[in-house]
Order: sequence, then C-alpha cells, then structure tokens
Amino acid sequence: MSTLTSYTSGTRPAASSNSGLCIFRSDTNAIEVSDGTSWQTYNSDGASSTFSSNSYSVDFDGSNDYIDISGAAGLLNSATAFSISLWYYADAYGGAVFGGGTSGTNGVWILPYASGSNFFFAVRNGGSTSITTTSPALNQWVHVAATFNAGNGALYLTPSGGSTTTTTSTSLPSSLSSSAATDLSIGRLAAGFNFYFNGKVDEVAIWNREISSSEVSDIINNKSYSAVSAMWRLENTAAATIGGSGYDGTLTNGPTYSTSTPY
Repeated sequence: MSTLTSYTSGTRPAASSNSGLCIFRSDTNAIEVSDGTSWQTYNSDGASSTFSSNSYSVDFDGSNDYIDISGAAGLLNSATAFSISLWYYADAYGGAVFGGGTSGTNGVWILPYASGSNFFFAVRNGGSTSITTTSPALNQWVHVAATFNAGNGALYLTPSGGSTTTTTSTSLPSSLSSSAATDLSIGRLAAGFNFYFNGKVDEVAIWNREISSSEVSDIINNKSYSAVSAMWRLENTAAATIGGSGYDGTLTNGPTYSTSTPY
C-alpha cells in the first residue's frame, strides 16, 4: 500500500514544478495537491487554498479611489455569521480598508481611524455597535481578521512579524441588515462617507461563517485559507481569485498596483 510523503510548510517542494503532486502536511494535518501554481489544501472542514507567493497589492491615495466588490454583497446582507480577512499598510489614519452600508448605524466596516483606541470593526444594524481597539502603528503591514456569529464578534490584529492582539464582544446585533453591504468596497467605508483609505491592501477574503483563531493563525503563518467563500488576491487584477466572476472587483477612480506586499 502506498503512502503520502509528509512535509511541513518549510520542507515541502515548490508547487510550480510539481503539478499533480499530492502530499501530507504534518504541521496542519491536511492533504495538499499542487495545481502547478500553488498548493491547494483539503482539510476536514472543506477545501482550502494555500498561496506561496505574493507579488502585488493595491495602493489607494486616500482621496476618492477604491475597489467596488458589490457583487459579493449577498455574502453579508442579512448575515448571521461571517468573517473577513485582509492585510493592510496604512500611510495615514482615517480611512476604511473595507466597508459597506447606508448609514452610520447600518453597515459593516473595518476602519483604522486614528492612533490610540480608534480601530473599529463595526457591525451595525440600527445602532452604533463596534469592536474597538488600539490602532497599530502606521507604515507597516498588518493582518486583520474580523469574525461575527449571532451577536458575538472577534477582531484579530497582527503586525507582520509580531504577535496577535485579540478583542472580543458579545454585544453586537444578532444579524446584519438586508442592506448592510450596500456599495461594498475595499478601500472606503461606503458611498456618501468621506472615509477613503490611504495605503495598501492585499489578500482580501470573506467567509459566510465564523472562522476560528487557529484558522487565523494558519492564514498568517501558512497562507492557507480554509473553505473561503470569496477572495481577491489582487495579483495585478481585481478579479475574484475564489468565488467566481460574479464577485470580480472593479478599480474605481484610479487605485494602482504596488509591488509592496506582506510576504
């Protein structure tokens, strides 16, 4: 009987030269298959994608540019559970890296607003409810994961090469409204709000479920995304990497691609 060869993320061969190779990842207890570009991971809770390279991010000027991903609004409208993951590099405070909604009391957004305790993960359905914590310093790549499940939420902030800070809440609404993802965007809060992001964003992903802290760690340490619903790697294109063409993004008002990336 044949067996799979075991590897870790540090010892596995390059995916690009081993298309079709099937291995066992002993550090994550998962099966991985090379598609010739990256390692595709299969965990007990569904298929994952693992990415070993990252060449581009999207750079926003903080004035009026953003990426329209309104095709993915259905993942968040009326949602009782969801998660959002992304990397950002802030040149200045004050703009949302991710957002949607129709008012200050209806929507969902991730906003490194100012220094001090002014980083907001807002989940709002008729009220101003948010998870608030200290904004990381400017001019560094930071990974943010925001999770929500029927009134409970968590915000994970991890500067590149640093430790994760976790902030939780049990006082969020039980669900998002049916219009919470109106004008869903990367790089701005929503239409009508002057909160455009000044900096770079990369590797944006949405799940229609709450991801665990171990999954957050796997994203940061292994670039592995388990059973993700939609993803935009922003590798010189705003097309959806995962989820299908209906989720494709549109660069609006001139954001540009940058070779500065989190890894």
